[in-house]
Amino acid sequence: TTPANAAGTLAMRAFSQRFESTPVTGITHVSLAGATRDFPWTTPPTPQSLPWPPDQSPLTIAHTGTGTPWVTVSARAAVPITAPFTSGFAASRAIAPVSQAVPGRWTRGDVIRVTLTVTPRAPVEWVVINDPVPAGATILGGALGGRSEMLAGESATGQQPSFVERRADALHAHYAALGRAAVTYSYTLRLGSTGSFKMPPTRVEALYSPEMLALFPNAPITVAPR
Repeated sequence: TTPANAAGTLAMRAFSQRFESTPVTGITHVSLAGATRDFPWTTPPTPQSLPWPPDQSPLTIAHTGTGTPWVTVSARAAVPITAPFTSGFAASRAIAPVSQAVPGRWTRGDVIRVTLTVTPRAPVEWVVINDPVPAGATILGGALGGRSEMLAGESATGQQPSFVERRADALHAHYAALGRAAVTYSYTLRLGSTGSFKMPPTRVEALYSPEMLALFPNAPITVAPR
């Protein structure tokens, strides 16, 4: 929130005046598995990347000059999500047929109900659930009228979403605030294209608390023609 941001800014300013009164000058040297990067403090340093080492290697950081700089280190790797990842949220996803031409097999025109359940581990503000849909699918419940509205049957248990975005590639459910209680949101979609679709994970995140994140892996879905 804005008051919390202001309080944090004042606290950081007081901390800096007390413990960081000496300006940072010189060069900060970073090395990992033979790769090196230098951060000169003549201007504010920009983020840099180091290649991921093939084996376990120590990250070495040394500073030559005055002051004590802070360093933010993050590790990134493009790896598939094979198990749920939870950090501040627990999330689950279930699908069930609403209209299925061939039992046990998805075909073009079938309608699926998707149920998403999210449990925060602490109260949090502005949370978004990002649930992907197969290419060519239509998320029901918008201004489609008639049969689509009857099939849509959107529902929520617990806290209601503040607003919902129905995009071509995903459904986004936004919550202004969540407590510790579990919330469930259900929606329906109609399959519109044939093929085999590899689905990205369902993602739950707090927009202003990036450390709160949940990822739920989704299995590939194959849609056959009718």
